[in-house]
Amino acid sequence: REAFGFFDRDGDGVISAEDLRTCLASDRGNEDALVRECLVEAGAEKTGKITFADFIALLKMDDPCLSSRYGYVKTPSRSKVRA
Repeated sequence: REAFGFFDRDGDGVISAEDLRTCLASDRGNEDALVRECLVEAGAEKTGKITFADFIALLKMDDPCLSSRYGYVKTPSRSKVRA
């Protein structure tokens, strides 16, 4: 919720295009393209608003934990290998 709140600049419960534009402001001048890309990625290009559920779904996209057979990513052991 805290991360969602960072993007929901006006606190209305959704991340609007204007909220995104404020968060993504830069001197490169490509904010509009970035905002469009974010909205499309969230499936919110028609409404222009990302709900909390949409936000959570974005966070889970391409999450290696979700595709793991066991629900977590196996990592190499930290134990030293003896020769």
